[in-house]
Amino acid sequence: MQAYKFNTKISKSGIISLPQESDLFDREVEIIVIPKTGKETIPAGYMTLEEFRTESKISLTKILNEHGIY
Repeated sequence: MQAYKFNTKISKSGIISLPQESDLFDREVEIIVIPKTGKETIPAGYMTLEEFRTESKISLTKILNEHGIY
């Protein structure tokens, strides 16, 4: 069984929109709804986007410095 995960918003009238060109169109599905809490939890061993940006910038700067480019 193929699982799909995407973020969407349920409209005031209860309609759930799927991404464009979904291969789920015209198929029966089982839906599990998990309300967003506003704070996403990051799994152990993973970085937040901001942490990744900071670490990659530091790493790139270090590499460029080692080669006398920056």
